[in-house]
Amino acid sequence: MTTQDILEDQNKTHETVITVVNEHITAMIKAGVHIGRIPSKTSPKMAPFMYGPRGVTAIFDLQKTKEKLDEAEAFIKKLVSENKTILFAGTKPAARKFIQKIGDEFGYPTVKDRWIGGTLTNSKNISGRVQRLEQLLREKAEGGFQKYTKKEIMKKEEEIKHLEDTFGGLRSLKRLPNALVLADIDENNLAVREARRMKIPIIAITNSNTDPNTITYPIPANDNSTPSLRYIFGRIENAIQEGKKMASVAERQVAKQQVTEQTEQPEK
Repeated sequence: MTTQDILEDQNKTHETVITVVNEHITAMIKAGVHIGRIPSKTSPKMAPFMYGPRGVTAIFDLQKTKEKLDEAEAFIKKLVSENKTILFAGTKPAARKFIQKIGDEFGYPTVKDRWIGGTLTNSKNISGRVQRLEQLLREKAEGGFQKYTKKEIMKKEEEIKHLEDTFGGLRSLKRLPNALVLADIDENNLAVREARRMKIPIIAITNSNTDPNTITYPIPANDNSTPSLRYIFGRIENAIQEGKKMASVAERQVAKQQVTEQTEQPEK
């Protein structure tokens, strides 16, 4: 199905003649955001966000996708502007590099290999493993490994690698996050259950085979395609950047107000 076919079908469905296509919807079509799973695997709960099946593929209603993505962006922007903590997770191969990029650029905690049970519901245990990793890295950096035998050093290096692979992305998670962003909920049902149990808002891409009712801010879209994920996480990155700008402006305003109040205080 071509881009033109999809646009013509949506015109007929809404009984309108579209002369100018929203640039975001055009970009989403080019990125394959509209492509869901095969119709037989489509969840009935995703019906409000679907345009309908086309051949062997379920198609998302991209106007609905845009609305939900706008809502998710606004929420992320608000969290960032208030200096809240957001945990990003995506364990499918296509999602990992985008999760890693956000962690590297913005310093947010991430999970990109495997969701560890208890990450949210048993944070004390997770914190203990992270502290162990920090301790080993600090000891190594300070030359503390020199007192060990080669065999002991090898064991400690193996432990560091295991802890890095498993908990490395959580080193900046000092407390329960204020929100969880998930790239793939069908692969991370445990993460969804833990976040819901701890009453942590969830922003997640919901493919056509998922249950959007378990997600606070669902983004109905293709979670398998690299171009689709690039588009969605590009929008999320923009929201983070905007939120940081808002936080910076707010901090300057507070600092200016403090200076003003100090200068206006009468001398004793």
